[in-house]
Amino acid sequence: MDVALSVILRARFSLLLGYYADMIFNEYNEAFGKTMDFLFCSVGYDSKSPESVIAIQSIDTLNTVVSDSDLAPRLEIMLPRIVEILGQLTMLITYPSYFEFLTEFVKYYAVVLRQLVP
Repeated sequence: MDVALSVILRARFSLLLGYYADMIFNEYNEAFGKTMDFLFCSVGYDSKSPESVIAIQSIDTLNTVVSDSDLAPRLEIMLPRIVEILGQLTMLITYPSYFEFLTEFVKYYAVVLRQLVP
């Protein structure tokens, strides 16, 4: 598949998830987990790579997804994996919007995160 087409499809998929994440994969927890994993891992694309558009869109989508009251219980189960991903990526990411997302993420899940982060 052409690289540009692959980038466009993944960026659009990330955008779609911002609107429909609370409705898709309701009965398929494994698919939901892989989809959320895609979003969280996608923020790690280098700002100088073509995939940076995927990272920026994924950050925007995550801002919406993590604070959605319908998704919060489903995401709480995944918090150990999410914290692991964010811990690995935070020192590498240079997108200002990522740190805005991270601030909101920590505020929203503060009670649960206290148990996961020493």
